[in-house]
Amino acid sequence: MNLLNEKAKHTKFGTGVIKSLENGVIRIQFDEAIGEKAFVYPDSFEKFLKIENASLKKEIKNDLKARMEQKELEKERQRMESERQEKERREALEKDKPKSRGRKTGTSAKSAPKQKQ
Repeated sequence: MNLLNEKAKHTKFGTGVIKSLENGVIRIQFDEAIGEKAFVYPDSFEKFLKIENASLKKEIKNDLKARMEQKELEKERQRMESERQEKERREALEKDKPKSRGRKTGTSAKSAPKQKQ
């Protein structure tokens, strides 16, 4: 997708011209008073950037959807990794626990009935 020289509108800075898109960073040239600004691509189009070209809107929307799916997968991977680490921690604690000796049968001195004198 070629976004170079396309017009994009920012909620605060107004309309600008896209100058580059590299490594997930989009650079837009606004009026001289504002200058060039850099934004995260495609995330910035979700909240405060809009593109005027209708066909590019669809492509950006698809990129946003793919990015959201990627974030969800990463969240799930982190959750599973946390669960794995917690399981390992519990297993290590169980392994380090002293093994309990079975209860002795019979009576102890404390529980034996007192004899009459």
